[in-house]
Amino acid sequence: MALRKKVLTPGGVTADYHRVTRVESSIMRGTETMGTSIIVSIYRDEAAAKKENADTLWVKIFNQENPLVIEKPNRDGILTAAYIYLKTLADYSDAEDC
Repeated sequence: MALRKKVLTPGGVTADYHRVTRVESSIMRGTETMGTSIIVSIYRDEAAAKKENADTLWVKIFNQENPLVIEKPNRDGILTAAYIYLKTLADYSDAEDC
């Protein structure tokens, strides 16, 4: 599971493969505030991403103030919810699933 969208990295390299590599949820101690961080690793292309010890060209972190809406409380359900959320953002609204 990943997203495909051409971007120019801060290093000037064109990349088009975006994969969620971590989803973290947190609750602020002493409050009712809960949030989610989605970490996306960006690679030159799918072939580069699938190599052992793949070189990540760029890492982006997206913070959401509310918890993700997860239909299935397992790895696939969490990743699916993260990708659905990312596609609601301007950065990924026109990205393709791959």
